[in-house]
Amino acid sequence: VFGDITDECSLRGAVLAPGGTTDCTITRFVGGNAGDVHENTVVVTATDDEQNPATGTDDEDVDVLDVLPVIEVTKTDGEASVDAPGGTVTYTVDVANIGVEPVTLDSLTDTVDGGDPIDVSIVAEPISATTCELGVQIAPGDTYSCTFDIEVLGDGSSDVFDVVSATVSDDEENPAEDSDDEQTPVDPVADLGITKTADSQEVNSGDQVSYTLTVDNDGPSTATEVTVTDELPEGLALVSVDGDEGEEWDCDASTDEVVSCRLLALAAGESATLTVVAAVDSDPGTIRNTVVVASETPDPDDTNNTDDEDVDVVAEPVQTTTTTPVTVESETAVPPASPNTSGGSASSTPLAFTGGSALLLSLGGLVVLLVGAALVVLQRRRSIAS
Repeated sequence: VFGDITDECSLRGAVLAPGGTTDCTITRFVGGNAGDVHENTVVVTATDDEQNPATGTDDEDVDVLDVLPVIEVTKTDGEASVDAPGGTVTYTVDVANIGVEPVTLDSLTDTVDGGDPIDVSIVAEPISATTCELGVQIAPGDTYSCTFDIEVLGDGSSDVFDVVSATVSDDEENPAEDSDDEQTPVDPVADLGITKTADSQEVNSGDQVSYTLTVDNDGPSTATEVTVTDELPEGLALVSVDGDEGEEWDCDASTDEVVSCRLLALAAGESATLTVVAAVDSDPGTIRNTVVVASETPDPDDTNNTDDEDVDVVAEPVQTTTTTPVTVESETAVPPASPNTSGGSASSTPLAFTGGSALLLSLGGLVVLLVGAALVVLQRRRSIAS
């Protein structure tokens, strides 16, 4: 049927002993419509050593069955990745017809992390753009390619598993289906913030001040290898540093000036707290203490990664002594009152004289004595004259 095949079987010139056999195999493409029968006949001619010819034939029928369509789907994201909580990714889809008959593209869907299938030929949430069309015919050996944009969401803890599936059919409505997946990385992102507060805004030198450091993770991903660094300024010396109960802080306070604490991980929406106690040794003035937080997870906003707190060192008040004047009573005795001969009552309690009153009394007595002496002298002069 296919003509001379001696070059493939290489039987020309071969010697076949009596009772012996030999064989060869040929491969040919057999085509036709479903239900056709391909009749294949082989003819072998040989001669003996006297050049007497001999011929043998045999045939085999091959039924042509309905050949089903076969496709191969390939999906790529172009090595794309997005930051948590997500972003738009462009996927390229190739549908190759590796069958023998033309096929028609009947459906093209995308499934994200096991969710419901999404028709990628229609622009509708979460598909934002597409070049994919249905009803396209793909010839044998050809490949149909298209792209679509879809929102990929995640918290950065794992890749997004995305599967695209295509369905085709041939002219006899025989279907074929294939799919391919792509894992798109969602890179973790954690927005860390820190606040610092002191237990007192005014202290004296020699006092202790306690600072509360609070780290918040606003997500969307878990922050790993969180570090808090507090460089104590001049005038403060470290006394202690402690984390809240249940929090596995690892702190290094090898010097009095720098406190460095590490936390293995802080989940999105969670917070962690440190308490730093320092001794104050400073002249009056303002001490500003600044703290910084960081992690190995990228932070989209670094404006809240540092905070400071001011504490005023005030001078101790000067101690003053107030002297209260003391009144001293005179020791001069007050003579008892003369008996009351007029029948009136007299006070039985003598009044005390103060020091000032005694002086006046003494002056009054002196005047009386001088007047008396003058009267005596005058009286004597009158007596002599008479």
